[in-house]
Amino acid sequence: MPELACSVIPEPDDAILVRAPYASPYVGLRRVLPNPPNTEIWIVLYARVMQADASTKRNIQIDLRRLHVLRQRRDGSTPLLVEGEVRWTGAEVRGALQLAGIPQDAAISVLAAELLPEPNGSFADPLGGDLGQVRILRTSPLSAVERNCCVP
Repeated sequence: MPELACSVIPEPDDAILVRAPYASPYVGLRRVLPNPPNTEIWIVLYARVMQADASTKRNIQIDLRRLHVLRQRRDGSTPLLVEGEVRWTGAEVRGALQLAGIPQDAAISVLAAELLPEPNGSFADPLGGDLGQVRILRTSPLSAVERNCCVP
């Protein structure tokens, strides 16, 4: 299974746009990508802060959102890649930092996790309180967010 690539796109209006491609399943040599995909991709927004004893830095989750599948082609052909995206405004990021009691200039990063479908349906917080009840197909490496997009 190829690594999950997570693209972070800072936008001029202080927003953060995150995109990631869904897994492309094959049967033999034939692509059998369902539309929409059967998997879900969740993006975790982290702030990097110094641990209380100043021995190391830690990533603290400040938000979690599910990707929305981008519109697919209407010509009936199977797309080569199905992507999803999610967006945070600068105000939403600043609010999440404030709510967590984290300084506004903290480093921000994101991580994508693609989850397999669950027979009992979707969970409200699959990577938090419901972790252990979901199956993770793949995750992305931690991707840094340029800070000039979020600082007021």
